Amino acid sequence: MLYLLIPWQDHLESQPVRWGLFAAITYLRGYMILYTKAYTFGTGFGIGIIYTWGIIWAATLLIFKKPKTEFRRIVRNGGGGEENEENHDVQRGSQLSPSELRQSNTTLKASKGGDRVQSTVESSPEAANPSSFTCRGRCVWQSYPLESLAQRLDWVADLGSNFRGVGWNWKISGLPSRPVDVQRDLFGKSDNTIKDIKIARSGIRSCDNKSDLIRHNLWIVAKGYLIVDLLLTLSHYDPYFWGLFGRPPPLYMPLFMRQSEVLLRMYRITFTMVVVWLGLQIALALGPLFFAGILGRNLICVRREPWFYPDHYGNYSIVFDRGLAGWWGGWWHQMVRPGFDAAGSWLCVCFNIDKKSGKGKALQVMTAFTLSAFIHGCCSYTMINESLPLNSLLFFFCQSFGL
Repeated sequence: MLYLLIPWQDHLESQPVRWGLFAAITYLRGYMILYTKAYTFGTGFGIGIIYTWGIIWAATLLIFKKPKTEFRRIVRNGGGGEENEENHDVQRGSQLSPSELRQSNTTLKASKGGDRVQSTVESSPEAANPSSFTCRGRCVWQSYPLESLAQRLDWVADLGSNFRGVGWNWKISGLPSRPVDVQRDLFGKSDNTIKDIKIARSGIRSCDNKSDLIRHNLWIVAKGYLIVDLLLTLSHYDPYFWGLFGRPPPLYMPLFMRQSEVLLRMYRITFTMVVVWLGLQIALALGPLFFAGILGRNLICVRREPWFYPDHYGNYSIVFDRGLAGWWGGWWHQMVRPGFDAAGSWLCVCFNIDKKSGKGKALQVMTAFTLSAFIHGCCSYTMINESLPLNSLLFFFCQSFGL
């Protein structure tokens, strides 16, 4: 993140520098994975995912992508300038070369503050003026700010904490569409050509207003907390969850289940999966409650709006329709998907394979589940108790063959 705070300089953007930084980050995080362990499941898993995801995200920002020239985020322009004509060119603007980016920002120095907000070279004075950014007004694309350190710090912090790209030009697929007025501002579309999708095909929904968002996520937290509390209470009576694998199952289980190793194992695996699923749901629901419900509007502006926080999990019915692909690509959370997609796309370019071809899709799927296996294997390894990290690694790696 500190590297991204440094304005564009040719010698810092060279491949040796970027690869060198990535190697240093990988070494430090790899060292922490090897020599840091925790007694509890949650802490050990947290250590593993923080360091492994840090490696993947560093590779995305340093190797696979060029954030300073390719990434843009959504902000509101308080000046209300007529920027629609320029905003629809965000895709063309993402192809700007470093020299064009510098030329664009140099041209904008005449305006107060000199930050380039639009995705095109010719931005309106309103969009180029950082002092005109407010929590109201039209939505515009903001590219990497060169002149203002405060704007740059906010831009980089937003990039580092945004996992699905809802407010960025690299938003992942499978999410509901942005509100009609936001799409109109950004792309200059007429209302009859705008797709207003509140519920995606996967069942992921987006709330219309703040009160709906707060109620929805409060229900997720309250319901999940009560169920997890009940399940954890039951787990105290099962020696298996205490790490005592040779002990008989608890007496509250039906006799036919206690006498069947297959049913007993299925029960315990399902039990664990439900606890993990609900625990993740609770943790992810706390974000909207904090950012949209507690932080003031003047602090995070557009990132406090309800559409910025679609659900993290889809409808389980998609699993019955699409099988394993529906499980991982529709129902389960997509928090790590940008890093996986970036790695797969980068490899397709390296091997000169069309991403949309059969080989390209297979390579991207294999890459995604290889990285997923790496994450979960390391998360298992960072637990001090016996956790069989190789099993976790193989389980997630083999998912690609199931697809």
